[in-house]
Amino acid sequence: SLELAPLSAEDARALAQALLARQGRTGAGPTDPTSDEAPAEAVARRAQGNPFYIGQMVLGDDPHESSDASLDRLVARRIVALDPGPRALLAAVAVASGPTPLPVVLAAGLAALPPELRAENGQTFDEAAALGNLERENLLIRHEDGRVESAHDRIRAVAVGELPPHELAATHLALAAAYERHGAGEAQAIAEHYALGGDEQRALEYTERAADEAAQALAFERATELYRRALAILGRADEPDTSRRRQLELALAKQLVDMGRGGEAADRFEALARTAEDPRAARDLRRRAASERVKIGLLDEGMDTITPVLREIGVWQPRGVGMAILSTVWHRLCLIVRGHAFERRAEADIDPDLLERIDSLLATKTGLSHHEAIFAGYQQSRAMRLALRAGEPKRLIRCLVHDASIFVAIGRREKGRELMTAARELLPHIEEPEYHRVVEYVTANHLDHSGRWPEAAEAFAALQVRLETSPNSGWIRGASTVQWNWVRKILGRYGELRAELPELLAVARDLGQHHVGVSLGSLHALTLAVYGEGEDALLRLDALARQWHPRQVTFQHIVLAMSRVEVSLLMGDAPGALDAVAAVLDDWRAKVVANMMPSHVEFHELRARAQLAALADGSQPSSDRGRALARVRKDLAKLAKSHKPQAAPLRAILLGSLSAVEGDESAAEQTWREAAERLEAHDMQAHLAAVRVRLAARGDAGAAAAAQAYFEAQGLDDPQPLIATLVPAPRRSS
Repeated sequence: SLELAPLSAEDARALAQALLARQGRTGAGPTDPTSDEAPAEAVARRAQGNPFYIGQMVLGDDPHESSDASLDRLVARRIVALDPGPRALLAAVAVASGPTPLPVVLAAGLAALPPELRAENGQTFDEAAALGNLERENLLIRHEDGRVESAHDRIRAVAVGELPPHELAATHLALAAAYERHGAGEAQAIAEHYALGGDEQRALEYTERAADEAAQALAFERATELYRRALAILGRADEPDTSRRRQLELALAKQLVDMGRGGEAADRFEALARTAEDPRAARDLRRRAASERVKIGLLDEGMDTITPVLREIGVWQPRGVGMAILSTVWHRLCLIVRGHAFERRAEADIDPDLLERIDSLLATKTGLSHHEAIFAGYQQSRAMRLALRAGEPKRLIRCLVHDASIFVAIGRREKGRELMTAARELLPHIEEPEYHRVVEYVTANHLDHSGRWPEAAEAFAALQVRLETSPNSGWIRGASTVQWNWVRKILGRYGELRAELPELLAVARDLGQHHVGVSLGSLHALTLAVYGEGEDALLRLDALARQWHPRQVTFQHIVLAMSRVEVSLLMGDAPGALDAVAAVLDDWRAKVVANMMPSHVEFHELRARAQLAALADGSQPSSDRGRALARVRKDLAKLAKSHKPQAAPLRAILLGSLSAVEGDESAAEQTWREAAERLEAHDMQAHLAAVRVRLAARGDAGAAAAAQAYFEAQGLDDPQPLIATLVPAPRRSS
């Protein structure tokens, strides 16, 4: 129904006058001997300008009824006064609860009539007359497309409320049958009518059909709700249908995966595995459970789930870091000798045992690769060799794009592009959208690792849109969201991060995506510190550290440490930043993981920057100044050897800061100008603005204006902590 805004007093009085005139009554002169108020004025005042109230009060011949309860009684009296035929039609329209095809309403309304009332004197019930009566009474409206509905929500509510329970149920069943007969309704609507009518068997059939249709339409959330509803109906059945329940449970688990709710999906997969009769089917379900757990950040639980599966099929899984590294080296040497050539083959032509070994390795490899590189590297190298031997396109794509990422991350970009080309050439042979999204995700990933950050940000943003309707791609959505936002951080888009991260974190919490919560939560804490909320940032980092405690050191541990370093610097606590750096570089396991992180993390740069900040603000003891400067030079030398794209511009900044700390103002200015050119080429706007502030202190007015424009665009009222964090320099040099 259409909701109308209240009319002005003049318009309300005019409407009441017109309706009274149509009823053959005058709107002038008092009808209440105790009042001087004319009927039209009384109706307009009591209806408070509501057009529906005005109409009902006039049609109900009672201008003094105006409360909700009295209006309901007035509408109820009008409905009860209808002949049985129009009343049955109105009931069908009301129970249908929305615009409904006229043939469906007529069929349902006629079915609700007693047999003796469906014909009079041998004549068929006059449907047209009944409809005309309802329209004249302003109880029903007919749309141009042939659908009808109640003239107002209150009419619908009163009409439904007037029906005894057995008649209401019968009307629902009549509507469901009419929809079926005319082929006019959606499965979900028919299911709801059958359910409300008490026919649970038919409700189950249509609910399941509606769920399947929603899944086919990639409406993941609606499909999930409908599968849950179907399982609830099935649970009320007198006789359990175990086979049907398993089918519905599996379908629900798959939709949960598509929604990104991997934790619940994993529990359902594992429950199904426990009752599976076929061992291979049981292993497949346990693989799925393991995969989803690792992807959302339940690393220990996921690995504990997959290890028995690997053991059953004869795939060895290293227990310790040392054996994992040695095994990876062995398989990589074999790949160097063999190369990445393959012969494409159809899945049906390949030994199922070989495919199962590949699938078991890939089950947790994908998720592990977003948490650590050691065990993921072992699984990837072994799966790559097996996938090349099998030649099956889908498995090849998953392995080729990962190998491509490894080569790009270590600076061998030509080899990475070669493998990506091979993966793209396989896509025409694959229909499933997830494999196309995987290639798009890794393409954006390579733009990031190559330092093409504006392009990477654009690619990740476009990917987010396509992932909304891509099945089996929830893990890509989580991983790409994390990387996209860290790309925005290196681009200096703190205003966007400040605005959007809270909602992204809420989504991650709702979906149970633990690793996304830690990675984005660390970035959110850093962003808060940029805007002066350092104490809150530290509390958040502490909370995240308590929540994230897998058995092994992960990328998320390193991200937490990196954020703590930068938050400490933003708070002016250079010694605290140095302690946070030492917690990583003095722990060989953490150091190995940090060095394996593909982008955005460079702890030697962090240590050099924190050390320079301590030297610049005087918190470094003078007795240790020589050793501190030597450590800075050593870290800068290591940075010079890095293949990471941010290393060169960041090193240029710190070389300028080193010169400033040592009192060589001329060298500092020259080096910062060179750094500004590099930063501008990479669009690293926050770093660029901080360097420009340093140059402005040396008389570059243009640099000052450009820096100020950036800070204003980001909503940074006090940019000094960010400037001191990104480009350390003594106060006299500022």
